[in-house]
Amino acid sequence: MDGATPDIWAKLHGWMARAPLGLRGAAGVVAVYLAFYFLIDTHALRHPYLLTPEQNSNVAEAAAILHGRLTLDARAADTALFQGRAYNVYPPMFTLISLAVLPWWPEGIHLHVVLLLALPLPALAYLLFRRRTERVGQAVLLTLLYLFGTSLLPVVNRALARGDMYHVNHLLSQLGLLIFLLDYSGRRRIWLGGLGLVIAAWSRQLTAAYLLPLFYAAWIGPGGARPAPARRGVRVGWVLSLAGVMTALPMTLNTLKFGHPLDSGYRHIYEGCGTRSAEELLRDGMFSWRYLPRNLYYMNLGWPQAHVVNGILRFKPDPYGAGIWWTTPLLLYLWVDLRRCWADREWRVVLLAVAVIVGVLLLYHNTGWAQEGYNRFSLDYLVAVMAVLAPRCDGFRRRVFTPLLTAWSVWSFRWAI
Repeated sequence: MDGATPDIWAKLHGWMARAPLGLRGAAGVVAVYLAFYFLIDTHALRHPYLLTPEQNSNVAEAAAILHGRLTLDARAADTALFQGRAYNVYPPMFTLISLAVLPWWPEGIHLHVVLLLALPLPALAYLLFRRRTERVGQAVLLTLLYLFGTSLLPVVNRALARGDMYHVNHLLSQLGLLIFLLDYSGRRRIWLGGLGLVIAAWSRQLTAAYLLPLFYAAWIGPGGARPAPARRGVRVGWVLSLAGVMTALPMTLNTLKFGHPLDSGYRHIYEGCGTRSAEELLRDGMFSWRYLPRNLYYMNLGWPQAHVVNGILRFKPDPYGAGIWWTTPLLLYLWVDLRRCWADREWRVVLLAVAVIVGVLLLYHNTGWAQEGYNRFSLDYLVAVMAVLAPRCDGFRRRVFTPLLTAWSVWSFRWAI
C-alpha cells in the first residue's frame, strides 16, 4: 500500500484503542447483534409459528402436567411407549418454561418465546470472549465464529424455524453453559455458575460433567486465591446443593414415569419401531464399543461431497453429521497448544470435563441423526473448548490465521451447506 494512502484498518484500530473502554464494549455488542440480524435465518421470523403439544414433547408434557398427569395425550415421534402409555423422555427445562407460558397461552408456545431464549446468546458469548481475551476485536471475532461458524447456527435456525425439542434443548444448554463459563472465568460466585449448569443439564444431561470444574472453582476460589476454610465450606455446600437440585427433578420424573430414578425411558422410544437405530439399540444397548468407529469418523471427519450449483461450490453433507475439524478448523489450535492449555490448571479441569463428554458421545448409539452438515452433539463441549483457546487465538501469525479460519467456518455453515 502506498504510504500516502490512508490505512483504514490502522485508523480504525487506533480509534478503538483510544475510545473509552465502555464505548468499545458497547461497539462490540452492537457488532455481534448486527451480525446476528443479518446472518441468522429470518424466514421463521417472517412467518411465526405456534409450537403445539403435537409438535414438541416437552410442550405436550407441560400440557399434561397442567391436567394433573404425566402421560401424553398421544404418542408422537421420539416419545416413550411404556406399559401402554406415552411419555416424554427429554430433559425438563423446556417443560418448565412451557408450564410458565401455557396458562397464559394454552393453544401453544409462540415463536417469540424461543426467540427470547436465543437473543441473550450473542451478548453472553461476547462477554465471555472479551473476558478471556481482554480485546474487543478478538472477542467480536470469536463470537462471530461461535454464532455462525459452528453447529450452533443450524441449531438456532432450526429451533426458530420448527421449535422441535432437539434444537430448542441445545439452544437452552448453550444459554446455561455460557452463564457457567462466564462465572467460572470471572468472580466465581458459584451460585450463578451452578444456575447456568442446572439450565444446561436440564436441557442436555451430559453437560452435568461441568460439575467437576464448578467444584474446583468452589475449592480454589476466584483467581486461585484459596478461600478461608469456613468460606470454602459454604462454597462447596453450594455446589453439592446445586448438584442435588440438578439430579433431583429428573430422577423424580424418571421414577414417576418409568419406576426407577435412573431410567430416563429413552430406550422405550424405539418400542414398535423398525429403524436401524432401534435395531442397533435393542441388540447392543444405548452405549457400546461397537459404535466407536462410526462415531469417531462422523465426529472428527464426516467429509461431504463437493459439487457446483450455478457456478458456486456447495457441499452435499451426510445426514450422520460433519466433522468439527474441517467445519470449524480453528479448534485445531487445541492440538497445537495442548501442552500450554493443559498447563493451565484452572482450565485443565474444564478440559477433563470435555474429555468425559466426548468419551460418552463416542460410545453413544447414534451420531445425532439427522444433521446434514453439522454435529449438534459437539455443542455439549465446543464453547468450553473455545473458552480455553480464546487467549491463544492472538499473536503474530494467528492475527492472520484466526480471521481466515473464522471466515471459512462462517462461509461453510451459512452458505456452503
